This record gives sequence, C-alpha cells and structure tokens, in this order.
Amino acid sequence: GEQLGIRSIIFPEPQFYQVTALTTVQAWRLDKQQLMNYMLSRPQDFLAVKDRTNALYSTFLERPPICVLKNCSPQMEQLPEEVIERFYDAMQPRMLEPRAVVAHEGEPVSCLWFLTHGSCADPLETALAGSVLGLDHVEEGRSCWQYAVVTMERTDCWVLPLADMASVLRSFKKPKTETGRNMISLQKQLKLVLDALPPCTTGAQR
Repeated sequence: GEQLGIRSIIFPEPQFYQVTALTTVQAWRLDKQQLMNYMLSRPQDFLAVKDRTNALYSTFLERPPICVLKNCSPQMEQLPEEVIERFYDAMQPRMLEPRAVVAHEGEPVSCLWFLTHGSCADPLETALAGSVLGLDHVEEGRSCWQYAVVTMERTDCWVLPLADMASVLRSFKKPKTETGRNMISLQKQLKLVLDALPPCTTGAQR
C-alpha cells in the first residue's frame, strides 16, 4: 500500500533517495508526463493536490531545537525561558515546493518564518537555512513585506504567528527589570505590526 516518489512526480524536485527492492515487488508505475498532462487540464485540482501533499509532508518535519528561536535576535535572548517555551509550542511546520511564494510585496506580515531546509530569495538577497524571515520587519515596525519572497528549492520551515507571540506576552506579568522592559518593548512592536493587519490575517499565512 506504500507509494514512492510522490513529491518528485508532483513538484519540480529531484528524487532525494534511491529505493532498492529487498524482495519481489509488484507495483504500478505512473509516468510523470502523463500525470502532468492530466493535472494541467484541471488546474484547481492540481493546486489542491499540491497543498494536500505539502500539508502531509510537513507533519513529518523534525521540530528545530529551541535555541533556534531563543538565539534568533538579542531581544529574544533576553526573554524569560517560560516565554520562549510558549513561543516554541506555537510554531507550526510548513513545507514549500520550489518557486512557491512565501510573501507578496505589500502583503501584511503576520508570521515569522524559521527556515530549516532550503532557501528563499527576494530581489536583494537570498535567505538560507537558519534564517528568520519577517523578524526585521517586526523590529523596525514595518507591517508589510517590503519585497516578494520566493523559495529557490524545496524549503522546510517553522512558522510562528505574531498574534500567538502577542497573546503569550500579554499572559505574563512584566517585572520592573531589564527583562520586563524587554518584554514590554517586544509587545509594543508586535502590536504596531498587528494593528495594521486585516482581521482575517492574524493567524499563520498560507
């Protein structure tokens, strides 16, 4: 009942592994060109299949270590461990095919994107695995993406909705210390960005 090569037949991706039969195997082979001809005649169905496949494969992604979140900026490093852990729990996996649009120019910024595999690019630079997309916008108070961002290859990432970050920060008391002032500063930055969002975009994008 197993299927092999699903991603490489649907997406413009190479086969990432070699499969060797250990016993006699009976299988049915579906030619990629034959499938593409059929799918391109039904574009809406094709898009639905791509979305379902990406959603399925994203459930198998390994969660990155929590230090990826904690060490992504000096401001995050100063947050209490309990806050970082709550942020970490709110992260959601995403798998994107090559040339997928992560963000459109002028689109509201509603999430941070932590890349764990692959790469993305805008007109000025390329972001590799280990990069965090959207963080600079939050820190600078920019509520919309300055440029369109597109994947250059199959890209795995973990998405942290800004609305979830704001909700976590609201639930904690702010001590009258440098840590508390840092929490208040981040909460204000998030509010500035989130206040510019339409009501339907406060969750994870795509």
